[in-house]
Amino acid sequence: MSEKKLIKQGAESRIYIIDHLGQNIIQKERFPKKYRIEQLDKMITKQRMKAELKALSKCHNANIKVPIVYNSDFKTHSIFMEYFPNAITVKDAFNKFNIDNDKIGIERLGNILGHTIGKLHNNGIIHGDLTTSNFLIENYKYSENPNTISELITIDFGLSRFFDSSQNVFISSILEDKAVDLYVLERAFISTHSDLTDIMENVILKAYISEVDNNFGNIKKSNPNLLVDNILQTQLNTNLNDNESDISDDEIIINDKLNKSINYNTNKTASSFIFKKLAEVRLRGRKRTMVG
Repeated sequence: MSEKKLIKQGAESRIYIIDHLGQNIIQKERFPKKYRIEQLDKMITKQRMKAELKALSKCHNANIKVPIVYNSDFKTHSIFMEYFPNAITVKDAFNKFNIDNDKIGIERLGNILGHTIGKLHNNGIIHGDLTTSNFLIENYKYSENPNTISELITIDFGLSRFFDSSQNVFISSILEDKAVDLYVLERAFISTHSDLTDIMENVILKAYISEVDNNFGNIKKSNPNLLVDNILQTQLNTNLNDNESDISDDEIIINDKLNKSINYNTNKTASSFIFKKLAEVRLRGRKRTMVG
């Protein structure tokens, strides 16, 4: 490996560009946390690296666009992956569209974002840190020709979780994780794009519902052993005995702090159970219920 250039540092890792054999690639290097016990820090770092690698692999298998992984090194806590030189974050794209008053671009981007998150959840992948900074777009000036881009690049799966047929989990646990994923995005969106909050409720969440409800059957056919399929099928055929909330299935309140709401006629669709749980998460925040 040749000289590397630091381009970003977050709370968990540093991102470098490396010129490797004439090709620029990304090195994501997790650094030690001095405030943690060394053994604990090593264990957490290893777990998060494994989670990220597995999530990236699952996304590739599900045809969800993510960086290609070239190599990993657990000694240096590094993952070496594909670099997208012409990409910017969805956060920056929203801001640029907003400055340009490009409403078509904003709605198109929000729609693709909602569908992308729906694809992740349909395939049993919980991102864990959904913000507009963790999605990339390679050509943000695409609203002049909406057909030039049809997908986003999802990154940063260090906090991800996923469900498959080898795991024994409760239905409510999967719903909770999906709801918390959406809640994290919602709070991040309100904080980062405070003048675009209507896009969250009117575009992103509606696109998510469309993806989850309309395309889940395709996931079922292509991966019949996916645990999420069995769980959602159970949800669609039975009523969950969930007495934790008085909110009805027939009304989901979105963005109540902004005094705005959308009423969804749930009709026991796959998304209705997720949105019922999301309403509960909004009432209590990200904290999980401790019952039993």
